[in-house]
Amino acid sequence: EEKLAQETTISSLKMELERSNEITTHLQTELENAKSLTRLSEKQFDGLKDAIRQLQVENEEKTTLNERLVENAVAEKEKMAEQFNSMNDMVEKLQKEISMLRSYNKKSEKGWFRLPNSQKESKSTTAVEGTSDD
Repeated sequence: EEKLAQETTISSLKMELERSNEITTHLQTELENAKSLTRLSEKQFDGLKDAIRQLQVENEEKTTLNERLVENAVAEKEKMAEQFNSMNDMVEKLQKEISMLRSYNKKSEKGWFRLPNSQKESKSTTAVEGTSDD
């Protein structure tokens, strides 16, 4: 009987050992899978960090370029505004001059500053001859 009890114990211990070995093998397989996934995740993480760094560098370059383009556009607009203002001033001066010349012309037609006909004709002829000699 004792022998039978020992055999039963030995058999039960062998079954328990076999189950423990199966569990250990299963756990080792899961551990290897987890390590493999960890390595893959680390590689992906490193790749993402590199991609983020590269995007940051590109973003800085584009930000710098954008700032330079904005500065150039603003400077060009300021230059154009100055030219526009200058041209407006010139137009105003020319309009005043035209107005003054029209006024002078009207006054001279009315007799103010008017030369007698003979003097007027001789002066205009002289002026034309003087210009043609150049």
